[in-house]
Amino acid sequence: MPLRTEAKSLLLLAMGFVLLGVCGLSGAFLFPNQRYYESGNTLEVGASLEGLSFFMSPRFLLPTVWTYPVKDPLIAALIKTESNFVLHSISSSYALGVYQMKPFFASDLGIWNPFFPWNEKKISGYLEGLQTKYGSLRTALTIYHHGESGYLSKQKISGQSEMLFNYAEKIEGFQRQYSGGQKVRLKDYFRIGLEFSASMDGNNLGQLIVIAPTAWFGTSAVVWTIADSIRMALYQEFMISSRFQIYAGYDGSPVIGCCFRSQTWRDSLSIRYDIGNQELFWEGRFEMRPWFFSLSGTVQNVAVSCGYIFNNQYHIVFGLTCGAFFSPSLAVKAVF
Repeated sequence: MPLRTEAKSLLLLAMGFVLLGVCGLSGAFLFPNQRYYESGNTLEVGASLEGLSFFMSPRFLLPTVWTYPVKDPLIAALIKTESNFVLHSISSSYALGVYQMKPFFASDLGIWNPFFPWNEKKISGYLEGLQTKYGSLRTALTIYHHGESGYLSKQKISGQSEMLFNYAEKIEGFQRQYSGGQKVRLKDYFRIGLEFSASMDGNNLGQLIVIAPTAWFGTSAVVWTIADSIRMALYQEFMISSRFQIYAGYDGSPVIGCCFRSQTWRDSLSIRYDIGNQELFWEGRFEMRPWFFSLSGTVQNVAVSCGYIFNNQYHIVFGLTCGAFFSPSLAVKAVF
């Protein structure tokens, strides 16, 4: 059997094993900053042999101190159409930033950070190249929205070709609102997380998480944990590129870590090291929508989870933690 076929068979076997009930944690992140990149407000409820948990995370859109100076009214209209000038605008398909670029598309254009708002030259150059190739600015804007292959396939389908240019017409309408030298206030999200867990042994725990963007460089998170006493933890994320972030923080002792992401942002590998306690944590997340799978752990414990996504909005997650004890879990999550 070829090696690639063998690897696929092993993967399918592992997923089948997971689906039968050997599955794990719901919604755990090694760094709270990673919750910031969820595409909407979230609500999660979980249950295991150890107890119950509840988590909600609304986000709030606020104006920032940053402004976008309009150089090209066309690009300003494109930003208005794509994100309404929200710095950390994130779609359910992981289109990122004010230009709503997929990470692989940003890489193709040589853009290291898709959340950086002042990339007009590269966007303009891309549109000019398409306009030269197809002879039409409307076509260039349509391809920006649908992709080149998407545009060509929709053009051939009867009834869809007439609607293809709706996006370009919308941009043309917004373009009249802007002029060179105008400054537009940028907006961004702030996220709050509220968590409560009740265990069978009476050790209840509450958490308040506040996550704020550090401009386009990353995010800052503050976590207050309420158990027998109140403990505060701090975390700072640095966006090195769309595919690599590093973290530093303090949670009773210094912690450091990093996250590697795939070009689609659907898959990731996170590593966290607690310097004071000399503990290493890791987590891998893999997604083949509508299914997703994660594996995480420490030296003592391993947790595996698998779930299904309905309508890009509702998640159901089955799981099992394996180590000194076995603890199955079930969780449901809504993103809205």
